Amino acid sequence: MNSNSHWLFKDNKTIITEVPENGNGYYAGFVYSIKDNDTGRIYIGKKNFYSTTRKPPLKGYKRKRVITKESDWRTYTSSSKIVKALIEEKGKENFTFEILALAPDKAQLNYSELVIQVKLDVLQALNENGERLYLNENISLRYYPSAKPETIEYRRLLNESY
Repeated sequence: MNSNSHWLFKDNKTIITEVPENGNGYYAGFVYSIKDNDTGRIYIGKKNFYSTTRKPPLKGYKRKRVITKESDWRTYTSSSKIVKALIEEKGKENFTFEILALAPDKAQLNYSELVIQVKLDVLQALNENGERLYLNENISLRYYPSAKPETIEYRRLLNESY
């Protein structure tokens, strides 16, 4: 097993090198943040610990075979093209990779990523320079940042009301 992981638990800053157990087996995946230490900009995403593939049944059998194997989570950096390019340009050592939440199954993983992205307002939050704080380009390939002043004001009012 490759133990060259760069993932830190957010609370205690320990490096995770093995898939953690949750009492009922292993966790399915995690929600993470990748922070550019130079600019302070952040990306929020998710990663599965395992991947499954379905293969045709063996000769004489009817059921498809399900093959489960550990993913590349230890060396994974991001699915975002922007984040990958930044890491390539600046080097992995200039970024902080943190696990924000562990999820027991894929449904909870998807939900956790969505909740965290919405609560952190990854599409509209601005830093002290007035630039977008988060590098996320969308949420669930469905919601995108808006530069329209009326949309920004609507979202600000919505956040304040809840």
